[in-house]
This record gives sequence, structure tokens and C-alpha cells, in this order.
Amino acid sequence: MLRDPVSTKIMDNNGKAATTVFSNEKRIYANIDTIPLNVQNAFISTEDARFYKHFGIDPIRIAGAAVAQFTHGYKSEGASTITQQVVRNSFLTQQKTFTRKIQEAYLAIKLEQKYTKKQILEMYLNKIYLGEGSTYGVATASEVFFGKSISHVSLAQSAMLAAMTRNPGYYDPLVHPAHAKERRDLVLDLMVQNHAITKEQASQAKSVSIKEMTKGHHKLKAAKTKYSAFINYVHHELVNQKKLLTDAEFYNGGLKIYTTLNTAIQQRVENVLNNDSNFPNVQNNFQAGVSVIDTQTGAIRAIGGGRHYKDSTNWNYGTNADGNVGSSAKPIMDYGPAIEYMKWPTNEKVVDEPWHYSNGQSFGDWDGKYKGTMTMRQALAQSRNVPAVKTLQTVLSTAGQSTEKKFTKKLGFNFDDIKESYGIGAFASSPLKMAGAYAAFGNDGVYNQPYAVKKIDFPDGSVTELDHKQYTAMHDYTAYMVSDMLKDDVVSSSAGTGRLANIPGVPLAGKTGTQNIPDDYAKQYGISSYDQSHGALDAWFVGYTTKLTASVWTGYTKKETSSDGTFLGQK
Repeated sequence: MLRDPVSTKIMDNNGKAATTVFSNEKRIYANIDTIPLNVQNAFISTEDARFYKHFGIDPIRIAGAAVAQFTHGYKSEGASTITQQVVRNSFLTQQKTFTRKIQEAYLAIKLEQKYTKKQILEMYLNKIYLGEGSTYGVATASEVFFGKSISHVSLAQSAMLAAMTRNPGYYDPLVHPAHAKERRDLVLDLMVQNHAITKEQASQAKSVSIKEMTKGHHKLKAAKTKYSAFINYVHHELVNQKKLLTDAEFYNGGLKIYTTLNTAIQQRVENVLNNDSNFPNVQNNFQAGVSVIDTQTGAIRAIGGGRHYKDSTNWNYGTNADGNVGSSAKPIMDYGPAIEYMKWPTNEKVVDEPWHYSNGQSFGDWDGKYKGTMTMRQALAQSRNVPAVKTLQTVLSTAGQSTEKKFTKKLGFNFDDIKESYGIGAFASSPLKMAGAYAAFGNDGVYNQPYAVKKIDFPDGSVTELDHKQYTAMHDYTAYMVSDMLKDDVVSSSAGTGRLANIPGVPLAGKTGTQNIPDDYAKQYGISSYDQSHGALDAWFVGYTTKLTASVWTGYTKKETSSDGTFLGQK
């Protein structure tokens, strides 16, 4: 941590190193012998002129700061040495409290007892923040601002690097060249004052314009983390959800995070999503998200964040709710509760006929047809909407709203109010949440909250073990009957809506789902009545075996250009 923040290692489900995480920080480490004396002297002259004379803290400087605080007010002048700054940037907060200053002084003295001045200066010059969003250390800053190795910087450029330490944003030579020149020239004067350079050398350096000095500037490419969609969810779980780590600890804490990642499955998911030949006849804004979990444990094995997913700046379509789930909601909202609370058999008779919600609003199926009396099994296999809503209405009137909420909550859905339209999936969810719910049907009714992390090993030897929620969500017979319908009728049957997902020889259960195109949306984008009735906004498939559960969403993102698509089925 003194030398440089240590990146965190991500371990896979077998305990093997899978990847290393990187923050957006850009760092190039430079040995002190490759850093020119002009650079070293510029920083010493500006930050700590007595660096080679003190023992970690500078009593003379402290006395001067005390006088300044007495005459000009508390915190008016700092007295921190370079050694103290190394300690602060490595271990302490930036708050100016009395306690922190005592800690800082004590640790600075201990640091000087263990390391040489050159080693401490090397730590400092590689650790300081020098602006441009996330540039740390003189070697990195030299590449960013000047486009050259730190070993080749001029005197003027050396002074410019030191000039930025006080306020990197205000003295940024690319953004505020006038401020930067004024500060750079002051640093050159300080170097003359400390006998590091002559007046003539300073004068010549001052004559170099900021534009000339920074003509080689360029951006550095940020390091790319492998399996980034999965890693970003790990970050979300540990930093945002459970608040076990800070951002700094996650990226630079030198941790070992043991995860549930299966690298083979993750790579397969990424290969499928990134292969454009898998997506013929679609527009540029067509997207997809995938989540794969262990059916029996809820361990997340892979996450597909989207097509050509890169990093945390991208929306993660595998874990974030985006589109309505459509008919994939029917086992969760309709038929699961009907079996659980009303003991319906799979051959329970339901009627597909013109119908409406309790508020009088009518609805139907995409084909505009009604198929009369059929079994619950047939209705689910053909994904008929009227029997599904009728079933939910019966559950609500017989078992009650609270009972329906109890069932769905146990599958990971916290609804404030159950609307009848939820029976045909008029609510948004994520592939990860849908995978978690369906896995319970494949696990004898036992629900496992999807999770990505098993434990965290810290550099000091401490270990944090993580767990997840696991409980019985339904009777085993409910899970069996739903799975039997999803396996034999939805996937295996020639009339089933999920037959294209069938894998010969594999006992696979699953359900499709599509979100119809609303009238206002069709009007907004000029979608014809035919396309409205035959197209969709979102398409889902959630499938499972006794080993793995996978949930897939596809759809178009918001239309931003004239060539962007607006609905699935668009030619």
C-alpha cells in the first residue's frame, strides 16, 4: 500500500484466479532512478524544502505553521512533509482533525526509520494525484500531459508537474493554461531559491509556452477487466448492496474475492452476445441480457451485461430491470399460486374467451383469437392470456391479495400492490431476478437469493464469509407440477411457445415471454396496426435444468437515431 495501491484479485468458483479488477485510475509506476533530478527537486522545492534534513516531521515548519494559524486562523497553513503525505495518502483520511494529524506524524517518523529518503520520495512521486480525472503519479502525468516518458521531460515540464499538486483542476495546463503558467513559474522561482537550478535556467524554462509544452498530450486507455459484467455485479453486491467495502477497498485494497463465477460459462455467454452473426436483421440499438445461476444453490455462474459490453459505464442488462416480462410471469403470478393455495391440478379447466380486467378494460392475445375451454396445462403451453388473468383473478378473490403477495415475495418480488395485468407480465424485472424465481421451481420449491460472492480475504489475514437467503418458497408438489408443465408442454410439445429452446436428451423446463406494443408507443413511432399486433417490445426466455437456470432478455434500447429500431419483428 505504501508503494502503490494493490489491485484486487477475483477468484472463480473453484478458487482459481480469474481476473484482476481495475478502477478508472491510470497509473504507470516509475523507479526513482528513472525520474529526473529536476522533477525530484521541483517537488521538494514546492512541497518540502527540508525533506533531506528532517526525520519525518519538520519542527521548524510546524513552528512556522503554528504562527500562521495563530495570526491568520486555524488550518491557514499546512506543515505536512512529503513523508507525512505518503502516510496520509496510503492509510489515512484527508480530514484535518487533531487525531489524524497525531497519527500522521507518528507514522511518518516510523516510516523514516524503516525506509530511505529515496524510497519515500519514490513512493510520493508515484502516488500523488495530478488531475485529468484519474491520473496518479508523475510517470502517468508525463504521458498524459506531455506524451513522453518521465525520463525525458524538460525543466519546464518538471516544474509544471509540481505546480499541479496544490490544485490539479485549477492548474491543469490543458484547461487553464494561464493559471498553469503562473503556478509553473512560481515553482521555477522556488527551485532557484532552493539552489536546485540557476536564474538563467529558470528564465529559459519560463519562456516555453504552455501550448508548446503540452503539444504531445493524449488520453491513456483504461485497463479492461475480464468478465466485466460479472465483476460489476460483484462490486454492486459488496459496495452498494451489503456495504462491506468502499470503492477504494474494492479496487485497490489488495483483496482476494472468492466468487461463484464459472469462467467457461461466462466466456460462452460473452462469445454469444459479442458475435454479431447471432443477431441477423437487427438494428444497432438491439440489446440482450443474460443471467445464469446454479439451480440448487442460487450461485451466479455468469452474467451477460449486453452486446459488446465493456465496463461499468454500460447498463448491465443481465442484472438490471429493463423491460416487462410478459408471459414469463405466468408460472410466478398465476399458475404457481393456483396450485399452491387452491390445489389446482394441471388438467384444471380454464376458458379462453373474450374477457376484461375488473376495471372494465378488455385485453386479448396477439392473434385476436379465443380457443374456448382448455386445461391449465394447455393454456400455459400456448401462453394464452385470458386463462392466465382469470386464474390470477380467482386467486385474488379466493386466497386474497396478501396471499398472492406472500407467494411472489418468496420468489424475490416485493410488490406494493398486485395488479391484475401482472398476470400477463405487465411489470419490469431483470434476468437475474427471473432466474432466481424460476430456479425455485427446479429446486423442489426452495428459493435461493442469487449471489456472487462467497468470501473476502483481506491483506491483514482476516476473512469475511458471506451467505445468502435460502428458504422454502412453496410446496414441493407445486414446484413439480409447474416444472412438469413447463417441461412437457411449453418446451417439448410441438405447440409449445418454447419449443425452439428444446435440447434433445436434456430434461429442460422453461417459458417464453413477450411484451405487446402499447397504442401510444405505436402512435409515437408510426408502427402499423399489423406490426403492432405481430411485434413486441421485449422478448424473454427463462429455462432451467436441475443444474443450471438461465434467463435471457432481448429488446431495443431507446431510439436515438433514424436508423435505430423500435420494436422486435421490425424488418
